[in-house]
Amino acid sequence: METVLGNMGIELTDKELSELVNNLPVDKGKVYQKRLLNGIKFLKGGKIDSSKVYTVLENMGMNLTEKELKDLTQNLPVDVNGKVDLEKVMNEVKPFSGDKVDTSKLENVLGNLGIKLTSNERLNLLETLPVNADGKVYQKRLMKGIKSLKRGNIDVNKLDTFLESMGINITEEEFMDLIEKLPCDDEEKIKVDTVMKELSTVLGKQINVSDLKKALKDMKVEVTDKEYLNLVKTLPVDVEGKVFRKRLLDSVKNLKRGKIDMINLDTFLENMGMELSHKELEDFSQNLPVDVDGKVDLKNVTMSMKDFTGEKINASDLKNVLGDMGIEVNDKERLELLKLLPVDGELHLGYCDLQSIEFYGSIYDVYTLKCHVFIFTCPHPTALAFL
Repeated sequence: METVLGNMGIELTDKELSELVNNLPVDKGKVYQKRLLNGIKFLKGGKIDSSKVYTVLENMGMNLTEKELKDLTQNLPVDVNGKVDLEKVMNEVKPFSGDKVDTSKLENVLGNLGIKLTSNERLNLLETLPVNADGKVYQKRLMKGIKSLKRGNIDVNKLDTFLESMGINITEEEFMDLIEKLPCDDEEKIKVDTVMKELSTVLGKQINVSDLKKALKDMKVEVTDKEYLNLVKTLPVDVEGKVFRKRLLDSVKNLKRGKIDMINLDTFLENMGMELSHKELEDFSQNLPVDVDGKVDLKNVTMSMKDFTGEKINASDLKNVLGDMGIEVNDKERLELLKLLPVDGELHLGYCDLQSIEFYGSIYDVYTLKCHVFIFTCPHPTALAFL
């Protein structure tokens, strides 16, 4: 396998080669070449000889024209040894897939996507595109050019079409949030650059997929090689091979494996947009199962995160809140309950979640307040004395 990859111009370390083999369906020491190359596409690490980029892509079934290859390679960072990171190549090749459009009909093509450019802006755009002899260019590469150009206007009534053509998936709630932030002129036009800037306020900054390894490290998330491959495959990237921070965080929450070092728990939670008080962090941490290495499963952390979301209530108003829900407690019971809850420095506690409360020695009761529903599960009759 190492020889086959070497002949293609792909160089892997022993560790990278072992990682690749572990994630391939090997049968009696052999694997289909197509499966091998598909695995290479999402490999973390690896180098390509810059003079053999075309050969590598051709073996992967990506046949680029001379202009397209030149356009791709001019953006690749080549090291002193004439090598380029495999991840960088795989990211830069993303716009060279899908449908092609006829540049002789560029005004109509852009108009259907809700984009309006002046004559000079269209000319400037065409100069940056790898247009083939037949006058066609990949639509994704066209949209990447539009984004880089930072010129032109978008018809607000076709904003959803524009976002879709950019490879940007957005929920209805996020879309309405974006609309509220956008300044429209009298003709209901919005500048392309303005849309992209405001998208970052809704979805967070964009991260290049080839920098995903560093992004996860900064977030203090440790994932297996297999989880990393699955994450790369499923991330909703745009035409530039970038993913919005919010989308990355959503994907991280759904990882089935992965670890968080307890030392880095507060940093991880901050990266996930959770700001907990010291007492809340203590309460969050105390029931997490920690392994011998001082680490906790990511899935356990994300499950616990659900208990620290939603509206907060004033601790002094707890009795009234419970009363409104049909639960009667006297002052002594209220004080006992408060001792078991993570009240922050401003005397507030989570309204939507009260979970993992311990009292009367080894007796555990779980209180869950979600959407105004109070569920009480009791493993021992004496615990009923609490309420």
